[in-house]
Amino acid sequence: EKKTIKVGYMDNYYPFSYVENGEFKGLTREMLESSLSTTGIKLEYVLVENTQAARTELANGNIDILAYSIENHEILQPYNIKSICDYAQVPLVLVMNRGAKRENIQTLATVSFLQEKAGSVSDTEGMQIISFENQQECIDALDNQKVDAVLCNGYFVENLMRTDLRYNDLQIKSVLNTEYSISIAIAGEQTQLSSILEKTIINIDFKMINEYMLKETTY
Repeated sequence: EKKTIKVGYMDNYYPFSYVENGEFKGLTREMLESSLSTTGIKLEYVLVENTQAARTELANGNIDILAYSIENHEILQPYNIKSICDYAQVPLVLVMNRGAKRENIQTLATVSFLQEKAGSVSDTEGMQIISFENQQECIDALDNQKVDAVLCNGYFVENLMRTDLRYNDLQIKSVLNTEYSISIAIAGEQTQLSSILEKTIINIDFKMINEYMLKETTY
């Protein structure tokens, strides 16, 4: 009966959710459109600035779902929002300048939702953890020598180093033995929509991710 659901999306989460030429692009959009094609539901996309803005938009009914959610149940529950359909896993990497040594890290940049994973980098005692608004800001801070290292999404930084010559001096020092899940966030009372999504959403595996990145880079 609703016909159209409003999908909130965010920028700077390549290859899943990002903006290119003013348009929502990425594997998350492709997955949603493929998964929901049999339901007759149409999708309308709404750009949201960050996770805090997304919570507000969900609570106010301005969007029906957040397509890229990285917050767990404990964080979302007080806002009457729940996380459903874990559809992808993202590896975390440590990025530094070429020639820099891991044991010399004094300042580590990351985004707020990854701060709790900073311990996977090394002994963080005495290390200053600096939180930025998004992963692009983290990488730029490293490139401008404002921090010693960055903890971030491996796919995002790999694409930057492949496609932007500004980051030639950066290097993935290590792929960490930890990752985070991507899911869909939905207002808690939307049980019918939740049921439809849980029956239709498909997982995005590593093969799909690698094929997408290769296609985009080659193009």
